[in-house]
Amino acid sequence: MIHTSLLCCLFLFTLPVSVKASDPPTGAKVFDFEDPKGTNAISLSIDAPFEPVVGYASGITGKATFDPKAPEKTTGKIVVDISSVRFSNEGYTGTVRFFALQEKKYPTITCELKRIVSGRVVKEGVYEGKVEADLTCKGITKTQIFDLYVRYYPGTARLRVPDIDGDLLNVRCNFKIRRSDYNIAKGVEAELIGDDVEVRVALVGIAGKKRQETPAPAKSANP
Repeated sequence: MIHTSLLCCLFLFTLPVSVKASDPPTGAKVFDFEDPKGTNAISLSIDAPFEPVVGYASGITGKATFDPKAPEKTTGKIVVDISSVRFSNEGYTGTVRFFALQEKKYPTITCELKRIVSGRVVKEGVYEGKVEADLTCKGITKTQIFDLYVRYYPGTARLRVPDIDGDLLNVRCNFKIRRSDYNIAKGVEAELIGDDVEVRVALVGIAGKKRQETPAPAKSANP
């Protein structure tokens, strides 16, 4: 049960950056967080007296519209698939997914960016700020405010995924949420599951296109 609440919180706070249906503004790029390498993940931990636990979620999708010249205009949304939640103990994994997070009724957790509260350019390509986002879990939406660290790497996508030309956007944040705000594992003893959930987000988005293979030269018909 502890794991369920922890995981839920983790998903919700993954970081909201997604693109709207309209075209992105001039200079902005759309970064896809459905990582082709499958390394994007969110981890969480709860330091309960009897059962401190750590888990993670890897089923992350979403997109962000980001302009390195106007980071304050960033928009987006992240979605976490609850079926991707895992703990070292398989029993905890099932408890979190099907009891605490009620996977069948609420299969995803979403986090959507509302506004940039404050921010600064640390140096070229490196940004720090405080953001306000709507986190929805188990049908409950609450506004959360947390610090965010972003690094923009132009022209480096092929270093991660050789067949894609484009840019990378590295997103990091650490924060806490309260599981009771989302009715996660409601009624479980405090000794078994703490109310504060520590969340660590590590995501890389890609804005680019798949590289076109150069066709092999046609063989001459002459011997």
